[in-house]
Amino acid sequence: MNYVALVSATTLQRVQVTVGPHGSVTGVSTVDALLRAMRSPHDCCIVVDPTMLGHAGADALVAAFRDVPRSIVVYAPIAREALEPSVALAQQTAAQFVFQGAPNERSALGHALLLAPDAALGVALTTALEPMLLQLPHQLRLTLASMLRTGTGPATGEALAAHAGIARRSMDRALAAARLESSKFLIAAARLVRVYRAIVASRLPFRQIAAMAGYASQRTLDHHCTTFFGHSSAWLRRHPPSVADAVRNLTERVTLDEGVHSESAVS
Repeated sequence: MNYVALVSATTLQRVQVTVGPHGSVTGVSTVDALLRAMRSPHDCCIVVDPTMLGHAGADALVAAFRDVPRSIVVYAPIAREALEPSVALAQQTAAQFVFQGAPNERSALGHALLLAPDAALGVALTTALEPMLLQLPHQLRLTLASMLRTGTGPATGEALAAHAGIARRSMDRALAAARLESSKFLIAAARLVRVYRAIVASRLPFRQIAAMAGYASQRTLDHHCTTFFGHSSAWLRRHPPSVADAVRNLTERVTLDEGVHSESAVS
């Protein structure tokens, strides 16, 4: 996996140490160089310090994300000049945020970089599910769309309902009416969106991927891969499906028309 970083020299070294042998890190010194890397045909994860982007750079990155969705990690200092570009990226991309100086900075950076989701997969999946998502109450729709686009969000049905500001039973009825699978199934799908890129495009051991993503074991990860994709994580790494094929598999399994209707499938 290739990481292209517009950050300070000190921060670049920190990113390189975090990525270690699991990818290559290329530092760039201008927004134009970052955008050229983002628009190249080669997949990459973008790492930016928002203070080096500025307002105009953030707008250009947002525009590039619309054209060519890429994983974006915003490695932000807690500074006033970081606020405006950070808000633009938070509102208009699927960027993940890591805050410098936070107590969990090291672990958060490792998770954000090594489990960077495939942005193209998340965007394509939410687009495919848009007719169903549009039938949901507003806040539930926004929460689920964000989860399925980025792979992060509430980890239980109760937490999803609370985050969406809706009673659990009302949420279950709304999902069924929209022909979507149970919240448990949707959360499982979102978690796979988070780890999919690490499975198919990195050299990370599957046991490490499972532990970082909160799976009980590699066996649980493989069970979920088999449920949604029909194959184990090792098979997917050897034979990575296209984004279109991955989206088709995920869409079929989270919709009630063709999905798997047993919650035990993702236990």
